[in-house]
Amino acid sequence: MSTKVLVVNDDVEAALLLRTCLLKAGYEVSLASSGAQALSAIERDRPAILIANHHVPPMSAHELCLRIKSQKDRPFIYTIILTDDHEQPVQAADGVADDTIPRDCSHSELLARLRAAERIIRLETSLSERFRLESERNHFKESVTAMEQVLGVVAHELRTPLAGLRSISEFLLMPEAKELAEWDTFLMSMNSEITRMADMVNSLLEAARLNSGVATWHWGQVNFAVICAEAMDVVRPLIDQSKLTLTCCCEPEDLQGNGDSEAIRRLIINLVNNAGKYTPFGSVSVTCRRLDAESIELRVSDTGKGISPSIATRLGEPFALNSGSVGANYIQGTGLGLAICKGIAAAHGGQMVIESSPGKGTTVIVRLRSDLEVAQSTGREDQIIRRISA
Repeated sequence: MSTKVLVVNDDVEAALLLRTCLLKAGYEVSLASSGAQALSAIERDRPAILIANHHVPPMSAHELCLRIKSQKDRPFIYTIILTDDHEQPVQAADGVADDTIPRDCSHSELLARLRAAERIIRLETSLSERFRLESERNHFKESVTAMEQVLGVVAHELRTPLAGLRSISEFLLMPEAKELAEWDTFLMSMNSEITRMADMVNSLLEAARLNSGVATWHWGQVNFAVICAEAMDVVRPLIDQSKLTLTCCCEPEDLQGNGDSEAIRRLIINLVNNAGKYTPFGSVSVTCRRLDAESIELRVSDTGKGISPSIATRLGEPFALNSGSVGANYIQGTGLGLAICKGIAAAHGGQMVIESSPGKGTTVIVRLRSDLEVAQSTGREDQIIRRISA
């Protein structure tokens, strides 16, 4: 396959002579007469080598090379500047261009430089591919390790209640058990444990789905006052309202934006439920407001226990806080709620900010894009900013 070369020169005759020479040598050549045309040709033709005259209006070849090298996530382009004197090659050493060649050099010298450039391009491509494969391999190893840790903790979380359920069921299967007054109590206990385990497994599956980038979203117009009210209706029966005050405020009352109503409702439920768990008494408040034409802010604040700096970096990672710990080292919660919220926020083009101080309560701020026509892809990058003070 021929190597693609882009020649940038506002001297049409010189550019055509160089093009003829390169075509005879087996290269695939395209032309540009200005810096702007060169940048467009790079996007269109994806050349491997660029040969530019020292001045390509309205910019210099030096500026053009800087523009090219500043572009991220582009294939490597070997840049050569044609100069009028022999002092310009200093720029190549400065990293502006990969090589500089006098314009009056012979065709044989030019072709020799191009062959050397092709060897460097192959080496660069090989190194880039090796780096990519190594990065993917490391990510795969990290994913496998994380999966093994999660599976180990899930097994621990399920094993204890399953052992209890087995003991209760074996007892209830005994003929004399039906005559005991505790029969209904045992059945209620079994139902409670089964429900808890089912909720944990469902949350684990949902967290994996949301943060994998393959979730299905139901995008449309969202009335934030309505979904906030619905979320509060779900959470109120779960908290002790004699000890905890729950308030909700949406400004303006007709606040609307684009998104998945059910997902945002789930996000609010998870955050308020988390706040209630760690606030034995006091208050939990939910506010919703527009930040600007493109974004909406959800804020859930509590007056509870706060978050210790020692666990801040692991917030939002499923089971990371427990890791199978028992006894005094056991930390309540699986971390699945925040993991789910992180995926929902990412799909809405936003992020979460967690601000907390031990003993002074916690505030979770979720900023969502309200102008998106479709959900954004979610991935493995962290979408949580943690501001935890001692």
